[in-house]
Amino acid sequence: MDSARPCGCTFGVSVTRYRHRVRIGWALDRLEAGETRLSTLAADLGYADQAHLTRTMRRHLGHTPNALRRLLAPAPRARAS
Repeated sequence: MDSARPCGCTFGVSVTRYRHRVRIGWALDRLEAGETRLSTLAADLGYADQAHLTRTMRRHLGHTPNALRRLLAPAPRARAS
C-alpha cells in the first residue's frame, strides 16, 4: 500500500501538501518571532534554498516571506501628545 494514501484519507490532502502546511506554520511562527535570515529559515525547515521557501509560501499563502514578515510585525504604537 502507498504510504501517501492513509494521509490523504485522514487529512484530505497529500503528504507533500500536509508537510508544506506544517513547515509554513513553523515559518510563520519564526517570522513573527523576528527571524531575519530567510536562508537559515529555509535550511532549518528542510527547503532546498531560500527561493524554494519563497515559492512555496507564495503558492500556499499568496505572499512572500518578506511580505508576511511585514504583515506579522506589530503595529507601531501611537505617540501620546
